[in-house]
Amino acid sequence: MHGHRAPVWSVAWSPDGRRLATASEDNTGKVWDTATSQELLTLRGHPGPVKSVAWSPDGKRLATASSDNAPNDKSEVDFLLTGHTTGNWDSTARVWDAASGQELLTLRGHRGPVGSIAWSPDGKRLATASSDNADLPWW
Repeated sequence: MHGHRAPVWSVAWSPDGRRLATASEDNTGKVWDTATSQELLTLRGHPGPVKSVAWSPDGKRLATASSDNAPNDKSEVDFLLTGHTTGNWDSTARVWDAASGQELLTLRGHRGPVGSIAWSPDGKRLATASSDNADLPWW
């Protein structure tokens, strides 16, 4: 599967195994058809590198995490997911509807950038990881 213009940080299979989500340093997430390797969707909106992706157990939602520390360039927008602040690390995780791109939920509480996310097997909880208490930059 070729399509990202920078390193891929994270991958996640959809629960049915028919789609694969990827998170990249190129500030995008992508959804791929696993049978054909064809790109189905490019998720744009993070102004910084997308570090992590995770599907909900029902496969209807996709969560992304980013350090969001770069200016937002909306000059070539195919599918815009807005919400995170620009120019800093906003310490939130956001949940998006994977079909429409509508933001469903914002998780707050971290004091540092959110670097990883994972759904519980029942789809009712989302765990986040951050460098809140670390003196070192995360990557």
